[in-house]
Amino acid sequence: MVKYFKELENKKDFYLSLVSYSKSFENDHLYNAIIPHTFIEKYSDLFKWGESLIKIYDNFDIETFDRNTICSTYEQFVEKNDIWQSFESLKEDMYFYRINLDKIELSSLEIECYLLTTRKIANLFQSLLPHNKELYLSICKRITNALKDLNNYILINCKYEDKSEHLYQPDAWYITPNNYLYNTGSEGHAGRDLNVIYRKQCDSFKKGHFYFDNSLSESYFDIAKEIKDNDYITEGEYANFLNYASQPMYLDHIGFLSLTRDRNILKLILGIVNAQACMYKSFEDLCIKTNNPKEELANLNKITNDDIRDILVRFCGFHKVESTVDKTITTSLINYEEEFKEYIDKGWTISFVPPIIIDECNHTIKEYPEEFLKIRKLLKSNNSNPIL
Repeated sequence: MVKYFKELENKKDFYLSLVSYSKSFENDHLYNAIIPHTFIEKYSDLFKWGESLIKIYDNFDIETFDRNTICSTYEQFVEKNDIWQSFESLKEDMYFYRINLDKIELSSLEIECYLLTTRKIANLFQSLLPHNKELYLSICKRITNALKDLNNYILINCKYEDKSEHLYQPDAWYITPNNYLYNTGSEGHAGRDLNVIYRKQCDSFKKGHFYFDNSLSESYFDIAKEIKDNDYITEGEYANFLNYASQPMYLDHIGFLSLTRDRNILKLILGIVNAQACMYKSFEDLCIKTNNPKEELANLNKITNDDIRDILVRFCGFHKVESTVDKTITTSLINYEEEFKEYIDKGWTISFVPPIIIDECNHTIKEYPEEFLKIRKLLKSNNSNPIL
């Protein structure tokens, strides 16, 4: 039976209690400060690294690295996931980095961004290319010194104040197949938005990279179990799955780990991790149980018009809490009357759409046969009106 979530009765009121840092006065950062030529000359070696670092980054196959890196512990999995996230997030920085790479005159802001991005790449390469770790470590140290010098020209000292805020979550809720609340968020964060993850999977399938077992989904289920057992969220987990600029109040610590036990943050991240696990499980099954995963993915896209909402509900088994119609849930469960009994008893409307299933005889995906649904409806009607 699908778990009843009281939070959905007032779903627009679900918020996170966070802390933001606001400035007590403006203009603490000079974006067009005059940078003397002595600074450029002193750190000229760092500016020469740009082109070669980009070339290495562009030619690095992160998907092969991800497949070939075997994780035997939770810590190793977290490290591998952090590397993936860092690699993907760099793509957003690269546009600004590239357009300024060949400029003769750079503003103070462009110099700062240039150095910060170079340091990000060098930091990432320490993990991806450990045979040159010392080189990349030395580059990072040199950039850190350069940024300290740069701050002498671009920063004005100012005071900061902590302000609490309620960050309301968008009205974009699902119930996962294993009974957790999942909210999609609104900013397309790679660690949270299943559409981002789905697009990456499509790209991998097109390149012939498929799953051969359930190890990826199982690792996410393990992460969810560990978070649930711990009953807290670490600062790293918060950054990985939510990544808001505002932060929780980290009132507890274990060693060097900062922790929050905020119930809504815990619920939200447990939903995100379980949603990822359930989605990965569906596509692992597609790879394992069909003869041609690439072709079947194309078929799935055709059936659903490549709509992630349809894919989640009809293929992955999620239940969508509608935002435009009050107290309505869309599901592909055949026996939804029994599974959603508590919701129906409390006045909810359950909207049914036919599931997309894997035919294990033909090893293809297909829409659930309409005639079976008609037969089931007829049998249900006869059972409710027995012949005396």
